[in-house]
Amino acid sequence: MGKNSLFCLLLTLLGSIPGYAEPLRGGITIDNLQAGMQFTERMLPASEHEWIEIPEWMAGTWELHQSTVRGPSGTVIEPGYSIGSWGMQRDKYGSIWHILLRPSVTKTRLPAGMNYGIVHDEQYSSSGSAVIGTALIQHLSIDQAGRVSEVGTVRHRKTMRLLDGKLYCVDRIYGDARESHTVASKVRQFVPRETYKGINCRESLATFLRAHHMADRVPD
Repeated sequence: MGKNSLFCLLLTLLGSIPGYAEPLRGGITIDNLQAGMQFTERMLPASEHEWIEIPEWMAGTWELHQSTVRGPSGTVIEPGYSIGSWGMQRDKYGSIWHILLRPSVTKTRLPAGMNYGIVHDEQYSSSGSAVIGTALIQHLSIDQAGRVSEVGTVRHRKTMRLLDGKLYCVDRIYGDARESHTVASKVRQFVPRETYKGINCRESLATFLRAHHMADRVPD
């Protein structure tokens, strides 16, 4: 896989709106996988979850249709479609909380086979109208015969900013001079979710808040 293809693939796997990855269950990490080995999804890591507090403006469902990759060799428009949501529950004081799967696993079918992105150590911080996220991503390519064709690891940084009612995202892979720029529109306002991937969101948030000495924020 060429460097340009890998860059575009990783940004596709991450999604320009994070928090939308479909989790897979397993129990074996991919650290010992090598090219040529036979692969099954049972080798993928199991996910746990925790809660993060997000800004009010970030909550809701966002939709995008293309990304612009900018680099030393020029600008490339990457068509595509993605939709994703942020925000699961409100606490007693009205703040919005979102579930993060650790790790999260994305799965993309391509003509040459299947590709997986395993997102580790995902962290977010916010300041005013901007949110910055960082993560370590393992990428895994599987050919049509079900064999591993490529395994690698990169570090990723995402900056999300609200401007004129739209969500502007800049994705960058460390060590690569290119950046992916996307613009998303909010298509649905925040609505609390009762369940997510089999998780009772209300009960889970209450347990998390009590465990982190924030029992006063548990919803009534």
